[in-house]
Amino acid sequence: MKKDELKKICSDISEIIQQTNNENVYDNVITFFNLTSSLHDRLDEIQAIPVAAKDPTWLQRLFKRKWSKKIDQDIAEQERQKRGLCQAISNAGRYKFGYNRTKEDETVTKDNVFFGGICGLTTLPVTKWEKCKNSDPTVYNTIASQMTRFVKSYEQAFKLVYWF
Repeated sequence: MKKDELKKICSDISEIIQQTNNENVYDNVITFFNLTSSLHDRLDEIQAIPVAAKDPTWLQRLFKRKWSKKIDQDIAEQERQKRGLCQAISNAGRYKFGYNRTKEDETVTKDNVFFGGICGLTTLPVTKWEKCKNSDPTVYNTIASQMTRFVKSYEQAFKLVYWF
């Protein structure tokens, strides 16, 4: 995976996170999982991408300045941010008992994303919760709030980080 491709996907994820609210979360959560799953399937490639501080062009510019403790701190911070992003991708990725129960290369749909397990509600696919919109708006809104909180919890991790 190239840095530009990763930047674009992270930017798309950040945009989905920003746009997500209780009114559109039933659709946005699927888009979110499709994007994060594509990254999860290529996590090894992402982990192999060097941080900016280890990029040859960055190093060429660096040697025009004197090496300092600040540069060591920058490298450490960039590595920390990269680890955080990789952890977020892993957490939001595919898992047979998690929210996103798809297999590698499988498209995420409302039938294979599960929410619930709160307020005495069982864990069910998004399609089942979506059917509650008219019959039980309280349940529908409870699940919408759970999904919104879940998606929004990744806001910091997918913001464009400077290690690219």
